[in-house]
Amino acid sequence: IIDWNRGGHSLHASDESESAVEVKVWTLDGLCADLKLAPDFVKIDVEGSVEAVLRGGAKTLEMKRPAIVLELDSPESATRIRQRLEPLGYAIEVAGNILSARPVTLGR
Repeated sequence: IIDWNRGGHSLHASDESESAVEVKVWTLDGLCADLKLAPDFVKIDVEGSVEAVLRGGAKTLEMKRPAIVLELDSPESATRIRQRLEPLGYAIEVAGNILSARPVTLGR
């Protein structure tokens, strides 16, 4: 049985919020460009925003091709994430609610 972890904090507005804290956020591409990073590995655990992180890191994922481990938000998200990463040359494995993606050699 998989507990699709719904805990944690969110950057999305909620009626249940009693208070809010303003924080600065970056896209993965922006962070890598600003700090001149070329990551070999990326861990993503962002409670419902995995696909947004992948969109914001599209250039880094395509050009630097780091290995990726992420926590899935739902069983359906695995399919959408697979469709986004496989065309970039990633091999995908899913175990419970954890997805790992490793870059494979592309025929270039």
